[in-house]
Amino acid sequence: MSSNPEPEEPLRLASADEVNQLISIYERHLPPTVQFVLLLENIKRMQATICDSELENASHRFRKSVYVLKDTDIVQHATFLAIGLEKDLFIIPHTLQDPPIELTDAIRGTKFIRWELHPVFVIEGNNEIKDHLIEVAEARNLKLQVWSDCLNYWMPQQKASKITYTVPHDVTLRPLQEEHAQFLNDTWPYRYEQSKWYIETAIRVNGGFGLFDTKDGSLVACVFKNDHDSVGDF
Repeated sequence: MSSNPEPEEPLRLASADEVNQLISIYERHLPPTVQFVLLLENIKRMQATICDSELENASHRFRKSVYVLKDTDIVQHATFLAIGLEKDLFIIPHTLQDPPIELTDAIRGTKFIRWELHPVFVIEGNNEIKDHLIEVAEARNLKLQVWSDCLNYWMPQQKASKITYTVPHDVTLRPLQEEHAQFLNDTWPYRYEQSKWYIETAIRVNGGFGLFDTKDGSLVACVFKNDHDSVGDF
């Protein structure tokens, strides 16, 4: 009596050189690929510069690993999945292949996605990737909620360096501290179980600035670099 063999895992962990290769490929397609360039740069920097003890305390959204197709040349379509750890499981899949056949087949077949933990997927506005995600989730008796109110902006470095700003007289500009994460999390409409940890890590590792009322010292507004190395604001 024979049993059906286990399907082969379609993904493998990318090397540091391959992450650099992905960054180089996606940089050639700016500005539409800015989200993925920044994401990969953040993963690369976290792995290279954050010491083991600090990395252990970092939000799992900041501790993503990059996976690529096991048997396909990375140059061909630059297909990858960035997958976080289980306590704050965010997954970012992308490919330059159109339609995204390789990517959707990998999503369908990989064991690296912990579907039972209800991961959050962050995808570009590619309806075919979204449709396949919904299809795979439904096959596992899961229901995906699809929404987006985020926009990415990209500006050449030369232009950005010439931007000037004036701080209003009734506020002061100061660096954010980890202690501000509690207030930011309490006032964030999209907060979730691990979001305070995420904000604390963003402030500690990436830094940020806040505008503070000169009269009572209260935090009025702020920005910090998120896990995509892009600016998040409150």
